[in-house]
Amino acid sequence: MSFSNSKSIAAAVKNCLLDQVDSDGNLNPTLLALASRCYRIQSHVLHVPDNWGFFSPGPPRLQVHQGAGLVVVLGLQVHTAALGGFVVYMLVIRNRPVFGLVGFLLAMHLATLVAFWALSLFDRHRAIGYDWGDGKLRKE
Repeated sequence: MSFSNSKSIAAAVKNCLLDQVDSDGNLNPTLLALASRCYRIQSHVLHVPDNWGFFSPGPPRLQVHQGAGLVVVLGLQVHTAALGGFVVYMLVIRNRPVFGLVGFLLAMHLATLVAFWALSLFDRHRAIGYDWGDGKLRKE
C-alpha cells in the first residue's frame, strides 16, 4: 500500500468519526456515501428486501444514521477481535488448548452482529415521517 493510499484511508476513517450533521446542517458526506454503497450492495448484489435489510434507500438523514451505526459496529468488532486474538496468542505460546475459546469468541461476534441487525429493524428512526430534530437541517 502506498503512502498516499494510507493517508486517504486515514482521512476517510477520520471523516467517519465526525458528527452526522455539522453545525451548518450539512450531512456527513462520508457516512452518506458509505451507507449508499452498502445499500446498493445489500439490495442489488445480495437481493435483501428493504424491510429486512440493515440499510434503507433513504431519506439521506436516515442513511447517515445507519452509516454511523455501521462504523460503531465495525469498531466494536475490530477491537473485540484484536483482544480475542491477543488472548488466543497468549494461550498458544503457553501451549494451552484454545479451540473452545475461539469458538466462544466467534459465537460472540455472530451474536453481536445479529443483535445489532435485529435492533436496527425496530429502530424508531426508520419510521415514516420521523422528526430528526435538526432544526437547521436543509431540505432534502
